[in-house]
Amino acid sequence: MRLQRMETCDRLRLMFFGNLRQDWAEFVLTALGLQRFETVPFTLQSRAFQARHEVDAYLALHRLRERLDTGELPSELCRGSSAL
Repeated sequence: MRLQRMETCDRLRLMFFGNLRQDWAEFVLTALGLQRFETVPFTLQSRAFQARHEVDAYLALHRLRERLDTGELPSELCRGSSAL
């Protein structure tokens, strides 16, 4: 068995946390009350993203970063980054 909706899960995680550094374990621990975060007001200005294209751009940049981390050359990455 394998997860076939990882892109959707990553998008949801990004929208929930505002980053991809935190994982679902932190979400579960928080929901169980075992981990607490500072309470902050959520205003329109404090949101990590204001529009869908910002989420899309973040995910595209994240994928490029992963490719760079696996050893792909920057020149190869530039050819595929026209969507940004």
